Amino acid sequence: TVLGFAVAALLNILHIYRNVGPFISFGQHLIKPLVSAFLMGVALFEMQRRFLQALPDFTSLMIQTLLGLLVYITILLWTKALSKP
Repeated sequence: TVLGFAVAALLNILHIYRNVGPFISFGQHLIKPLVSAFLMGVALFEMQRRFLQALPDFTSLMIQTLLGLLVYITILLWTKALSKP
């Protein structure tokens, strides 16, 4: 299902691109958030593996949620994926 939606979205973007012209910066709107999400996942995996296994599940979940948010936003700001309009 996810693959089907991804293919449909890609075909839609290609159709709009052909008819309208360049309207989206793939580096700004696709690559940078994907890199940020990947690095956030790596950071949370390592944090869980090294430090958070001994904590209760709920505490570990709350710490991971806050750290994930912090890492993701920090990387988005560092790569300048978030900017003022």
